[in-house]
Amino acid sequence: YALGCYGSKLNVTPNIDKFAENAILFENAYSQEIYTIPSAISIFTSVYPISHKVFQFLLNPPFESYFQTIFNLLQDNGYKAVFFDDHKYFSVLGDKLLGNPKNLLSANITRNEDIIKWLDKNDKSKFIMFILDMQLHNPYFPKKETLKLLFNKELDLEIMSRESIENRLLKRILNKPEIIFTNKGLKKYKDILELNDLNRQKSLLIPILRNSSQIFFSYNDYFHSSFEEMLKVEYNSLFNICNNPSTEQLENLREFYLAKVYEFDQQFGQFLNILEKRNLLENTIIILMSMHGENFRQGNNIFHNSLNKDVIHVPLIISIPGKYKNLRIKHFVSLIDIMPTLLDLLSIHIPKHIDGASLLPYLKNKNAENDLVVYSEHYSPDDIDTYKISLINKKYHFITSFKSSGRLLILLKGWEALYDLENDPNEKINIASSHYSMITELNDKVLKKYRNITKYDSEDILPMFYFKNERN
Repeated sequence: YALGCYGSKLNVTPNIDKFAENAILFENAYSQEIYTIPSAISIFTSVYPISHKVFQFLLNPPFESYFQTIFNLLQDNGYKAVFFDDHKYFSVLGDKLLGNPKNLLSANITRNEDIIKWLDKNDKSKFIMFILDMQLHNPYFPKKETLKLLFNKELDLEIMSRESIENRLLKRILNKPEIIFTNKGLKKYKDILELNDLNRQKSLLIPILRNSSQIFFSYNDYFHSSFEEMLKVEYNSLFNICNNPSTEQLENLREFYLAKVYEFDQQFGQFLNILEKRNLLENTIIILMSMHGENFRQGNNIFHNSLNKDVIHVPLIISIPGKYKNLRIKHFVSLIDIMPTLLDLLSIHIPKHIDGASLLPYLKNKNAENDLVVYSEHYSPDDIDTYKISLINKKYHFITSFKSSGRLLILLKGWEALYDLENDPNEKINIASSHYSMITELNDKVLKKYRNITKYDSEDILPMFYFKNERN
């Protein structure tokens, strides 16, 4: 959609496109979840979300220590590990992800100087560095000059700037502070809440709210895990996201997103220059990927709220020094394949329990065959505790739903979607109702895949499956 190396004509990613010329580009890489947190955990552990059970941002996520992460495994083999996370999304998982939460640092590619400081002390060591950059995650706050450069538009960014939306949000909080603070908090911050100077209140409260990554905020009748999540809700309200935004609103969102892609590309180019000046490009494997995609089509699933192809189809570009330049792989692959691929490249033992597989066979033989079916999922607690499952290959994309009830797994008949990708690549026409036999066969594949993932291997613990027509 946005990257030139993936066919875009928008010319907003010159640095990424140049990077791809000396790397391996996977044309059909798919995320295993549509939310950032569970997708990332699947990448780090090479197991599906239904196994690691971190479905969204939780106060006490049920992430089990027996799932080894790529960071743990490389640390065991003499590598230093560092995780740059500017939004503190993973702060509650720092010790389990890295073994040492001190290695979880606050920075992203927009602040290359923080990365430089770390490299000053560690660039002579073996290391694994993960940089989580959230500027391409909504809400998007592009620079005015970027929009002018790309689209020749003089948009009124005042009402859409981060500062403006923070002010709107702060006013809501000050009008009803109990939605944020407990009685104890109201008493603690009473002096701030009673100030008549909005700028003063903002300077004191915003840092408190931004650093409150481990509490829940009740806002607009929903619970949100951080101030950033609340900011997103306020931002989305400007574009009428929850009520089917207009064509003009969607176009503005799309242009904001593309402007941020351009800004990220410029910063990525600077990051590569930093590595080149330190002679690190000669001996460093670089992986550029996205946790999920974004959808800007008309409807109720703007951003990443569905398993549609726009959302699960993601860029994956891997640069290996001295090898596989300008190589394009058409095979369908998963993001959970990254960890075993990296271990394979470094000749480190690959754990048996993982769900992913090394991609090296496809690099050595572009004609190597795989099953050409990629599995993705999404757990939606707000939608009657529904698990949504996606199976995709080059011909078809199938999406189905089920929910658990005790020891029963209820497959929701009538909720399926089936798209003929060869004739309908944009997934506009759901043909499920006219392909009953194929739907039955695909539902059986989903159940078989579920059994394999959850490692059920005896009849006494195997869930019972039955169809239930919930929708009709």
